[in-house]
Amino acid sequence: MIEDERTDRWRSRLRAVFILCLLFNAVAYFSLPAEMAVHFAGEGRANGWVPSWLNLLLFGGLDILLFVFFWWGPDLILRTPARWVNLPRRDVWLAEENRDLTRLKLRKHLSLLGIGVFLFMLGMSALILKANYQRPPRLNTSLFLVVLVFFLLYVGVWVILFYLDFSRTRRHGAG
Repeated sequence: MIEDERTDRWRSRLRAVFILCLLFNAVAYFSLPAEMAVHFAGEGRANGWVPSWLNLLLFGGLDILLFVFFWWGPDLILRTPARWVNLPRRDVWLAEENRDLTRLKLRKHLSLLGIGVFLFMLGMSALILKANYQRPPRLNTSLFLVVLVFFLLYVGVWVILFYLDFSRTRRHGAG
C-alpha cells in the first residue's frame, strides 16, 4: 500500500479532534446540572431537556459512530460493489490498479470532513454548555449562526475539493 505522510497527518488530526470532543464532553458533564437544556427555540430559549448523563451518552455515542465512519469509511467504500459507489470517475478510481491511491484520497478527504464535523460538534457542545450555565438556559443565537455558517462554508469547500480531486484521472503511481 502507498504510504503518504500528509494523509497520515490528517488522520492523526482527525483522531486528536475526536479525542478532544470526547474529553470536552466528559469534563463538561461534571459541571452540568442533573437536567440540562439541549434544544433551543429560534430566539435561544431552551425548550428541550435531558438528564446530563444521557447527553454525555448521546454525544459520546455519536462521536464514536462518526469517528468509525470517517476512519474506516474508505475501506468500507472500497469493499462496496462499484455500482453502489457514487464517486466522480469511479471507473478510474475503483479500478484495481488505482485502489491504493483511491484509499489514500478517501482517507484524506474523509479525515478533512471529519475534522470539520468534530470541530462543529465541539463548537455546538461549547455553546450548549455555556447556555446551561445561565438561568434560565439561553443559547447565544448569534454565535450559533457564526458556527453554523463557518461549518456550512467548510463543507461547501470540502465538496468542491473532493469533486475536483476525484474528477482528475491521474492513475496510480502518477504525479
